[in-house]
Amino acid sequence: MRYSVALMALLLVACNQGQLVSGTTPSPASCRLPVSMSDSQYHLHGGFIQFPGGKVTMDADGGAYYDRAFSRWLPVSHEAVSLDGSQYAYLDLKVPGTDARQQLHLVELPSGNEKLYQAAPTGDPAGYVVVSIGPEGIWLSYAGYEGPSGGLFLLDLTTGQMKEVGGQQGIFNPVAGSPGIFWFTDSGPNPQPRGGIGGYLLTRVQRLTVSDGMTNVWFSKDGSDLRVLGIDLTGHPIIADENNVWLGTAQDHTQPIAVPEGFYSAVVADKHGIWLGGDKGIYLYTPNGEVQRISDQVAALAGPCF
Repeated sequence: MRYSVALMALLLVACNQGQLVSGTTPSPASCRLPVSMSDSQYHLHGGFIQFPGGKVTMDADGGAYYDRAFSRWLPVSHEAVSLDGSQYAYLDLKVPGTDARQQLHLVELPSGNEKLYQAAPTGDPAGYVVVSIGPEGIWLSYAGYEGPSGGLFLLDLTTGQMKEVGGQQGIFNPVAGSPGIFWFTDSGPNPQPRGGIGGYLLTRVQRLTVSDGMTNVWFSKDGSDLRVLGIDLTGHPIIADENNVWLGTAQDHTQPIAVPEGFYSAVVADKHGIWLGGDKGIYLYTPNGEVQRISDQVAALAGPCF
């Protein structure tokens, strides 16, 4: 199962690689950045980081995501929250290795009323995970058990039926892009074995257009295990491997984001730029291409800075 306990990020297109500077660089406006932390028992603790300044203030009501539309914390990550903040979804945990069907809960805000749906049976030991919520329904993927999530499925909220999207191609770790677009990774035509834990390296990033099922290779890097962390405000993917982060500004063209080497998790974009969270702290990639160190706090980003 996937637990986001590293960090997240925000982004905007920039023109150059960037330069690491102090967090005291003048900013367009001050704001509070919601963050979420998890202890060893996966209990969530939320708070806010002041920008600029970096002061961390904990919130006793903290959770996984701060829904600014209703000024409340939610128990799910941003992928499982609708764009307007009026709905969120979660799945009952599946006991690994069982055939039990998972129940999906769609929660309406601010009322808290729930609608229940049955996810289609799956042989995947860990069941499903929510990829995104859209007007067409809820997008799901296999959660992955000791490996990446895989596949892409749409749950129709009118009929309650699920359908697979993308056919037989290997879709791993899908991320929602602009409407009708998903980004995913795969192993390419010549899979390269992954050392130690087995399986194959995910060396390519592809763009899937839902309307016609067409895919295009956006970026590839032999010998790397690639991840799509999220998208910028224009829908371009933020891509990472073990040591690097890039902005995929066009097909076969990436812009390096000069953050320190480390592990970075998902990203979220807002007007300030790209906020990146990782095991080295929290950074902001600004519209003028600078990288600012915001805080040493290790946490997951829990929403845009406001």
